[in-house]
Amino acid sequence: MKIIELEKWTPSADDSRKREYAGQRTAQEVFEELKHRLEIQGYLPDEYFLLDSLWEDGREIPKDANVFCTADYGGSEGVYLDAYPKWYDKGHEKSVTQKFFTGKTLQFQHHADSMFIHRVGVEQIKLHLPDDMRPLRHIRAEYAMAMHWQ
Repeated sequence: MKIIELEKWTPSADDSRKREYAGQRTAQEVFEELKHRLEIQGYLPDEYFLLDSLWEDGREIPKDANVFCTADYGGSEGVYLDAYPKWYDKGHEKSVTQKFFTGKTLQFQHHADSMFIHRVGVEQIKLHLPDDMRPLRHIRAEYAMAMHWQ
């Protein structure tokens, strides 16, 4: 599966074999791409899948941010999946974590909830792994949650 990039890249004017950094993608772009992929694969949450209002209006994903997911099992309420970018704010000299999106599903047939969570987990791992960890981008779904909790 193709990786969802958080950065923008353009071909180098000096060397066609290289790319040059062209800034960050907006949160809305990243969210819409993830939503589209999940919908095509049948993994889009059946209740809702919403971008947090902090990321609307063209706000960019911060440079060097990593995205991680948490899953909360609400019993009869369903399963909630939240994603958070985390980055270091050099100006304030601290790490920052803000909610990115929330999804909710009521699918509980034959572990459908955990399959949903694992699949989105795999997408999120692919979303944020740096190039030196490229081999982990092909992690099997059953190990996705373990990756998030490390």
